[in-house]
Amino acid sequence: YPANADDYDLVEEIGVGATARVWMAHCKTKDVKVAIKLTDLEKFQGNTALDQLIQEAQVMKGFRHPNLLMLHCSFIHGSDLWLVMPFVAGGSLANVIGSKFPEGMEEDMIATIARDVLHGLQYLHDHDSMHRDLKVANMLVSDDGRILLADFGACATLEREARLPSLDTFIGTTAYMAPEVMDPREGYTQSADIWSFGICLLELARGRVPVSECSFTRQVLAVVQNPAPTLRDHSGAHKFSQAMHDFVAKCLDKDAMARSGAAELLKHPFLKRAKDERFLAQRLLGRAMLKPSRSAFHMRNSNTSLDSTLVQSPAVINPHLLLPNFAFSMLLGFKLLRPAFHNATAATARRKP
Repeated sequence: YPANADDYDLVEEIGVGATARVWMAHCKTKDVKVAIKLTDLEKFQGNTALDQLIQEAQVMKGFRHPNLLMLHCSFIHGSDLWLVMPFVAGGSLANVIGSKFPEGMEEDMIATIARDVLHGLQYLHDHDSMHRDLKVANMLVSDDGRILLADFGACATLEREARLPSLDTFIGTTAYMAPEVMDPREGYTQSADIWSFGICLLELARGRVPVSECSFTRQVLAVVQNPAPTLRDHSGAHKFSQAMHDFVAKCLDKDAMARSGAAELLKHPFLKRAKDERFLAQRLLGRAMLKPSRSAFHMRNSNTSLDSTLVQSPAVINPHLLLPNFAFSMLLGFKLLRPAFHNATAATARRKP
């Protein structure tokens, strides 16, 4: 993708935050829609903050997987850092739940979503990275029915050389945090992502997150002191198989060392219920797909590696660095100005310098 502002028409502003704005845009050289996040660098104090912004963009550009939202390119124009990403018309899975499934989803849908999320997590974990803010609001629904993990602002990289690599930063969204993250005297590992994934499963099943309506203090106490939540804690509109109960329990083991990893969970019998992307496209977006994405299937089942730009980058990733929560947020964490999940018919508005 071109790293030049003149190659993009900014069509519609779809989100705004404290330091950034998100636009639906048209890439003229490729004739495709993209999402562009414009971060005002003048609002960041000091060289360290700026270095972290640029470093995060470099790291995220290295990810190549059909279940991770990629970064096409990044560049500086005027006082703005431009992050060019795919435009994901389906929006956030959290919005889909709120509008279509307030009482939760059926098991086949949950299994299909879970498989995609685990493929994305396995890729991150295999490349010594952690998401650290996994939640349903950070899962996007693509046009072809794939689930994409997004919002890597809290993502961290572990030292490959460490015998037991771990982190000790208190970061994430409280209701989804693993117990060891809230009490990190011994540090935590990629297993914390699996706990967050388990909480997402409960949200998909019941339409709500355990302890989410409590105060911050009560949330922390509940996660640290109470038994792990289960599917049986709250009745709902749907009944679930014993395989799904077991699957959730393996994700929400309070013993982080005993908790299953992404690769192990992908072999669990529960995921035999998963369908192909056409199923989610129809159920979540109301769209019929003629056939599943061949390229996505090929990438998912290949030994996909990091983009060479990551290897060539001079940035050194500190495993304890708290990366600022900005990259890949796209529509997430912003106040939406108006929905843009439709075909733009208005004439393109060229942004003036």
